Amino acid sequence: MIEFSEKYFEGEERDGFYVEEMMKRAWAAQMKVLDEIGRVCKKYNLTYFADCGTLLGAVRHHGFVPWDDDMDICMKPRDYRRFLEVAPAELPESFKVLSLYTYDEYNEIFARVVNSNKVNVSPEWLKEWYGCPFACGVDIFPLNYMPEDKEELEIQKNLYKIVRSAWASCEEKTEELEKILKSVEELCGVTLDRAGDLKRQLANLMEGIRTMYDEEEKGELTKLHTSLKKERWHVPQEAYAKAVPMRFEGMEISVPIGWDLVLKAQYGEDYMTPVRGGQKHDYPFYKKQLKQVQKKRSNSQ
Repeated sequence: MIEFSEKYFEGEERDGFYVEEMMKRAWAAQMKVLDEIGRVCKKYNLTYFADCGTLLGAVRHHGFVPWDDDMDICMKPRDYRRFLEVAPAELPESFKVLSLYTYDEYNEIFARVVNSNKVNVSPEWLKEWYGCPFACGVDIFPLNYMPEDKEELEIQKNLYKIVRSAWASCEEKTEELEKILKSVEELCGVTLDRAGDLKRQLANLMEGIRTMYDEEEKGELTKLHTSLKKERWHVPQEAYAKAVPMRFEGMEISVPIGWDLVLKAQYGEDYMTPVRGGQKHDYPFYKKQLKQVQKKRSNSQ
């Protein structure tokens, strides 16, 4: 168990942003999940790299970006697939490994490891998880290899974009969606079951498109879903040639040896200048879970 002093959990202002006590406890819980992921990776000779805001935080703040509330890592294709094969049996019993490969009802394009799928206010749980009752975890993004041929790259991106468009709007059931679905079927040579879980089917299609060139292990590395919005998001393989340790809050995490190249690709040349915002979800992430905690505690009184 990663140890933190009680002083660590005190609310504090960092870079002009107030981080509340419960966020500190959630941070600690997430770091513990990452520690378990690291343990599994070490056992199977796999490598993870800090990614997105977690990488930025490690380099710029030596910990969390003050206004960030989650942890992100990434893995190269072979390690990503292998981790998802072995992790369910290796992680603690309460943990859940959510991915297209491990969980039938999951339909996101990245994986997630969480310490539980529900809130828990029992004394035993709170003692183990630093007083954090929420389900906490780490997002794992798969890297993929880019085709060296520019025409093939454009075909891959356009296919992915069309399927992603259907995936993002498949719950709306509009005439426009039906047109997109027919286009997807024609381009990909598949038949989609309209009565089934469309989002899951489309997510699996995206996964197939994303990994089209991974077996060759040639070309630069990228995250296809990110590169659709940020054309610069691709780096030479050398940037991820190995992981190096970097201090992060109360622990040491793995970052890509080419972290400067990665951060410039993802955030631009001035990534060392703090800019608030950019969260794709409500802050804090446990806003909805907090209501469940309050209800549980009210019922127990």
